[in-house]
Amino acid sequence: ELGVRWYAPWLTHVPKQNALSLGALNVRGKPAFEYRAPFWFPAFDGDWAARNGSVSHAARLKEKHGGQVIYKSHGHSFYPLVPPATHFKTHPEWFSLVKGQRVGENAQLCTTDPQLRDFIVEQVKTWLRESPDANIISVSQNDHAGACECPRCAAVDEREASPAGSLLELVNYVAEKIEPEFPNVLVDTFAYQHTRKAPKTLRPRHNVVVRLCSIEGNFAQPLEHPSNALFARDLRDWRRLTDRLYVWDYTTDFSHYLLPFPNYYVLGPNVRFFHRHGVVGLFEQGAHQAFSSEMSELRAWVLAQLLWNPYQDDRKLIREFVAAYYGQPSARYILEHLDLISQAAKPFYVAIRPPDARP
Repeated sequence: ELGVRWYAPWLTHVPKQNALSLGALNVRGKPAFEYRAPFWFPAFDGDWAARNGSVSHAARLKEKHGGQVIYKSHGHSFYPLVPPATHFKTHPEWFSLVKGQRVGENAQLCTTDPQLRDFIVEQVKTWLRESPDANIISVSQNDHAGACECPRCAAVDEREASPAGSLLELVNYVAEKIEPEFPNVLVDTFAYQHTRKAPKTLRPRHNVVVRLCSIEGNFAQPLEHPSNALFARDLRDWRRLTDRLYVWDYTTDFSHYLLPFPNYYVLGPNVRFFHRHGVVGLFEQGAHQAFSSEMSELRAWVLAQLLWNPYQDDRKLIREFVAAYYGQPSARYILEHLDLISQAAKPFYVAIRPPDARP
């Protein structure tokens, strides 16, 4: 109401006014997304996060800030739940069958094995008893290929026309079994790489969150661009199956944190695209290990504003931040640089780990 802005943990803008007048207020609002996580290092400051509407599990939010989403395991949890070092020798059947052999490294689990399912249920319950404040627990595939090819898993995946079928059967089973003890906990899983395509008929339970990952995207263009047509198709297909659709989006070059990554002007279109298609949680993964990554403060602040209200003018937000953060004399040249990089990248497919840019 008074024009105060919290651009970075170390930069607060307070306008100078000769007189301060504020009438009666009765302002109510609702953020566009229930889970709002600009996953950039500057966004982890608790005060900054609260003031900019973030409820990220990674932000240092305290009770005084009003709470946050609390994950128990944030992803890739198969091996943490079922460590191969402990269980592969005694239960090789719990692990993926790949090319006729059970594999306990750099692969997945045999998600249709009945004994394994019950073991995972008990592991999840143990984890949640250890973390009573958790809102969400991740039961999700490893960050590898190696999906199980056993006859049971293959039959489910063939029926559902996607390896997401056998994964979702497991997650639904776990979610059903833990619900009596943990009625307010959601079970999160990925639609990621080989499981990105939605199943034909199988629906996630009401207490299951599906997090669709945009890792293969062309980030020089919005995700509605024809170069991203397969991801857009998968998003629409998952949305038809669930009201609990989250997205794990990518907003930096993970091979070159310090080099320009030309996605400045696709952030707004992408967040609006997600909201229009029913996404209710959005995790915007950026350079999260340290300060000083390319334009990290800008992306953190702009994304936080868009996660609260995607229908703001994102280019106006960028101009506002650049002028405030770098100073008006420098703003013109920095904006020209952002425009130049963005335009130059458009003919290329810009991935998040590119060895180089390729036409």
